[in-house]
Amino acid sequence: MGVSIVDPIFVAGEEAEDNAVEAMAWLEEEAAVHGVRVDPLIERGNPVRLLRRIADTADLMVLGIGARLGALARRRNIASLVARGTSKSVLLVPA
Repeated sequence: MGVSIVDPIFVAGEEAEDNAVEAMAWLEEEAAVHGVRVDPLIERGNPVRLLRRIADTADLMVLGIGARLGALARRRNIASLVARGTSKSVLLVPA
């Protein structure tokens, strides 16, 4: 499953959902090259809560962290909160 969490609209802005749709399309294309099927899921809300809920159904959660310094720090923080709140394995992958 490929998941994109979109922050609430007052935080992320209106274009955030469009960016999530584009990211899921890219993920599906990349996975298809390797013969892997991805079930896309786009959710809007609190990323930590949603990712913890999704982690409960997975054996391994792979979280991408951004390349920009601000995005990197924010995503590392989200990833660490998710990792601390689940008993599942979490792998951080830099962009």
